[in-house]
Amino acid sequence: YGPNWAEQRQKTVERDSHKCQKCGETSDLEVHHIRPFKEYGYIRGINEAYVQANNLGNLITLCKNCHREAEAKLQTRTALDGLAYVLRNLAPLFLMCSSEDISVSAQARNPLTGAPTVVIYENAMGVGFSEKLYELHREILVAAAELVNDCRCQSGCPACVGPSEELNAGTKRLTKQLLS
Repeated sequence: YGPNWAEQRQKTVERDSHKCQKCGETSDLEVHHIRPFKEYGYIRGINEAYVQANNLGNLITLCKNCHREAEAKLQTRTALDGLAYVLRNLAPLFLMCSSEDISVSAQARNPLTGAPTVVIYENAMGVGFSEKLYELHREILVAAAELVNDCRCQSGCPACVGPSEELNAGTKRLTKQLLS
């Protein structure tokens, strides 16, 4: 986490009064990056991206249980983002439309369903894409699983779950798990 991690970790715990900011627990404390550290692109000896990643505004004190829960939510969101990318690219092939005719939204917790949700919807209302998507959703999900499983890339690429440089760690693996 860069050369300033120990100092920033201590500052965060002190700022948060030595307690979990979610449940109030005071033992087994860990410091969590709100925006994942990897997204900042830190490379030791090359850049100083760790400074921004370890900014106190991006750090929060959590107990081990709450930290595990936060990481699980991040993994869910990562898998959903990978799935949304695949669906955004596959759906137009099934609908015989332009990719600009549809949009995709991924939410770790949708306010209507209360669950992790990916929604594909048509941009031009009344064309009938939504109804057709509903009819074909199983076929599209099977095609998405085949596409991700058959892609030869290691961690993601524009042909499957998205360009690897824009992804969180494990996006392809997590998307495969979601689709299985």
